[in-house]
Amino acid sequence: MWGIRERVRFRKPQRATHAGWSFAQLGAFIAYKARRAGVPVVYVDPAYTSRTCAE
Repeated sequence: MWGIRERVRFRKPQRATHAGWSFAQLGAFIAYKARRAGVPVVYVDPAYTSRTCAE
């Protein structure tokens, strides 16, 4: 999800709404949609998630 705010383009009235989302709110939206679709959501501790495998 890196650079999502830079990659997505919105019209002027939509920019404030999009940029105003917190990641907690985005997570809540995703969890809600997943529940409705019957898809399990697994929360992962964010520590060290940006590291790549050395091998």
